[in-house]
Amino acid sequence: MGKIRLTDGTTFVVSSSGLWKDSQTGCTTFTIEEFTSLILQVKTFVYPYLQYMQAIKAEVYTCDDLETIKRMVIDYDSVIVPVVDIPVE
Repeated sequence: MGKIRLTDGTTFVVSSSGLWKDSQTGCTTFTIEEFTSLILQVKTFVYPYLQYMQAIKAEVYTCDDLETIKRMVIDYDSVIVPVVDIPVE
């Protein structure tokens, strides 16, 4: 049995019966395939928002004053997140 610890402190335990999340609310069993699929789905959803945030950050760094920054329009609803069906095998 082994453990996978994410940078946020979340721990997943790998055992012969699969992978499960160690939390105060109980455990959810994942196969390695299900866990990999979950990771890919989260990454696919989060990445466009991260790209948008980085573009806004770059734009902020080009501003000369606070008033210019205050006039910026930041609209996360405009971010297009691809719909991807990642099958679990």
